[in-house]
Amino acid sequence: TTLHVPCGTTALYQAKGWQNIIIREERGHGTCGAEGKNLTWTLSCDGTLTISGSGAMADWSSSDKVPWYSYRSSITTVNIRDGVTSVGNRAFIDCAVLTSVTIPNSVTSIDNCMFAGCTSLTSVEIPNSVTSIGASAFSNCVELSSVDIPKGVTSIGDGAFANCCSLTSVVIPNCLSSVGTGSFEGVDLSTVFSLIENPSPIF
Repeated sequence: TTLHVPCGTTALYQAKGWQNIIIREERGHGTCGAEGKNLTWTLSCDGTLTISGSGAMADWSSSDKVPWYSYRSSITTVNIRDGVTSVGNRAFIDCAVLTSVTIPNSVTSIDNCMFAGCTSLTSVEIPNSVTSIGASAFSNCVELSSVDIPKGVTSIGDGAFANCCSLTSVVIPNCLSSVGTGSFEGVDLSTVFSLIENPSPIF
């Protein structure tokens, strides 16, 4: 049996005679799957948000509906476990102190506004399993300096990297069939590799 308790309270519970069960300190936990309990989330006391389970994450129509949104100012690391196939719209929006992200090869899409407003994120490794990057997925990630878009990606949504003002290098594969309007609006790219022929305007 595991007892989930607030950060810094383990000694209090042990003093009350809870020595024979597993006590786990955390900021919060719950479910976040498209089918309810197929995915779970846990936010540890050190700011690590872990998503685990199997299948797709729920989509949210507004940021305040994301279950960990109220904790966004304390999320420094996101660890998406293998088995998660998609991450919902706005999942990590405005996580301003987020600096590290792990995305497994089971994830096939970077959804709309997924990392929008993550102003401390400097880099992210997009796995080869990803085939699409949604609208505004990384918009306003002002510290993001470089990104390699995997060869399997066929579409980049509108404003996907808009206002990523520190972005100076991006690798774009030839297999892209769609580049949304303003995908790199407000970005002064010094190096672009393998840009597709006749894309939609990206600057």
